[in-house]
Amino acid sequence: AGSRVVVTGASRGLGRALAEGVAQEGARGVVTATAVSRLEGTLARLSRHGADAHGTALDLADPASVESAAA
Repeated sequence: AGSRVVVTGASRGLGRALAEGVAQEGARGVVTATAVSRLEGTLARLSRHGADAHGTALDLADPASVESAAA
């Protein structure tokens, strides 16, 4: 509890499951996907758990995207 996390690939699959798991444990953080629009479902699910999270676009293969997400 009280941890801050960044979860990449949070729009589906393991990334979404990880985001939900850490949210249930009380972690706050950022969820990412290559497009913010892909995170709507994840953010809605996290909100139902009472999570303090927000989403941002991040493509780990693109250095400019990484810089933008980290700013």
